[in-house]
Amino acid sequence: MPFRLTEIAEALGADLFGDGSIEINGASEPGTAGADDLALAMDPKYADGLSEGQARAAILWQGADWEARGLEAALVVPRARYAMSGLTRLLDPGPEVAEGIHPSTVVDPSAVIGDGARIGPLVVIGRGVRIGEKSIVELSEMTIGEAHDFLSGLSLTGNRRLIGKELIKEIGLAPTKARNLSTMAHQILDGPGEVIPDWEFLESLAGVGHKTASVVMAQSFGVP
Repeated sequence: MPFRLTEIAEALGADLFGDGSIEINGASEPGTAGADDLALAMDPKYADGLSEGQARAAILWQGADWEARGLEAALVVPRARYAMSGLTRLLDPGPEVAEGIHPSTVVDPSAVIGDGARIGPLVVIGRGVRIGEKSIVELSEMTIGEAHDFLSGLSLTGNRRLIGKELIKEIGLAPTKARNLSTMAHQILDGPGEVIPDWEFLESLAGVGHKTASVVMAQSFGVP
């Protein structure tokens, strides 16, 4: 489902410059962005990629000259670390969850599932959990396991060939999640080169929200 830039700006609390009627179908790193993608260039170091891609609009850093970059429109967000999680939720609300319990779901025998509940794929329902009638339970963010396993291998090789979206999709991830992993990997390699214990950095990564960042900080770096 496409969104107009005006709608995205309102959802992110962003300042809009240029043509707000442009319709966006997805988000991408600048160098591989298509005409209907929103290029993610929230730091000047990603600026050169804008000329390599086909994006008509981008999220840029404060004070960027969007017209000089050949763009028809631009968004500037007040806090870049919240932009990615908000954009992911907007552009990828996720598939409709069918009534019942997905075959890949793990449910503890002591859990109680209410009538008409919808439990999505890969969900783990622990001991003593009670799910109300007609509730919907699904994974909403990239799991730490997926990100950790992928990025651990990436950090050992530093090989950008491994982070193409099509290759990532081959291991069974949905297109949006594959795109997020690819973008995240580029963000890390082009930035500090490794995952660091910094809230702003973690929450600026594609597909990573506050919940996932909290788990990383607590489990990997011992920060509550």
